[in-house]
Amino acid sequence: MTRVYYKFAIAAVVCFDISRPSTLDNVRKWSQDINDKVVLPNGHPIPMLLLANKCDIPDITIDRAKMTKFAQENGFIGWFETSSKNNFNINSSFEFLVTHIMKLTQNMKAQLEQQQQQLQMNSSNQLNVVGTDLSKKPSSSTSPRANNQSSSSSSTVNNTTSRYFGNCCGGN
Repeated sequence: MTRVYYKFAIAAVVCFDISRPSTLDNVRKWSQDINDKVVLPNGHPIPMLLLANKCDIPDITIDRAKMTKFAQENGFIGWFETSSKNNFNINSSFEFLVTHIMKLTQNMKAQLEQQQQQLQMNSSNQLNVVGTDLSKKPSSSTSPRANNQSSSSSSTVNNTTSRYFGNCCGGN
């Protein structure tokens, strides 16, 4: 599939038909395709859930230990036996996936907040552009900041960048 089908995906559900073993072979291809084409904003793979469908068919069994191992080896967060015909484990499997997504979202939000706090703490550190010591006050002729010491460090970087790069490369 092309990337456009996966655009903005935050999770995936991959189903196979337990009455047709060849469909389980295709699961590897689907999981690899998903992992190759879409990741979460933090760079981790999106969570994938495996559904073993048609468990309502009599005389067809599934080796649960083998399926658990298969799911782990192929990057799935879990697997469920399901029957779309009888609505068996459909809600449970999706509730499991949504709960997992919510936990991931909370963790990613906490990580983002932590990174923002770190950036704010580091914003008091001044950038040394091409060996220039920005802790020294610039003269009034080289910086509009000379008379306004309450400006943020980003202003210092922008003004310093303007001094060195002028109007080239989109500078001021």
